[in-house]
Amino acid sequence: MPVWSVSDRDEEILAIAVRALQAWADGEPPRDPALRPDRIPRIHEIVSPALRAAAWPRWLLLERAFLDASATGDLLFAALVLRTLCEEAMRLHALDIDANRLAILAESTRKEDQDRLKQFVSFAWASLARLSTNTIIEGGGWPSFNPTAKALPRLERARAALNSYVHPNYGSHIVALYPERSAAATLLLEAVAAVY
Repeated sequence: MPVWSVSDRDEEILAIAVRALQAWADGEPPRDPALRPDRIPRIHEIVSPALRAAAWPRWLLLERAFLDASATGDLLFAALVLRTLCEEAMRLHALDIDANRLAILAESTRKEDQDRLKQFVSFAWASLARLSTNTIIEGGGWPSFNPTAKALPRLERARAALNSYVHPNYGSHIVALYPERSAAATLLLEAVAAVY
């Protein structure tokens, strides 16, 4: 498993690169378009070791969760983990791009190229940044899987099928984990409305 350790100075440089990714993902790339093809390879160079180190633990933890779900016979949990593994494969696909290709995309004015570049910066930022509790619990602010789903249609079909099973049953997990949250009350009301 890759291990990533850095000095305080390198940690500061990584934090600046992650902030640049966030700005780019939020639609604020460098103002001068001529600088973009030079900046994105440098950002890629800085964040790549951290992205590689972050990929394996996440995948291995999901595999372990699936083994636990299989051992206990918890179908909902197994489906949720499998759906998350599909999303993780899509995330890794979005990050699988080299610095030279990113520079070409940054230079291009084609919408498809700009979408692919945004896909990389969005997933790289979400993989490395400290995310808000609202993003993690409520699910807002995550990068869209739509461009990756188009590139991996079989994986998207599997994810969608698992999502069709998970989504109607997911409320029970939210209510059990966070009964005090407004989302729990909303999910309960939706479940009651669906029954009646």
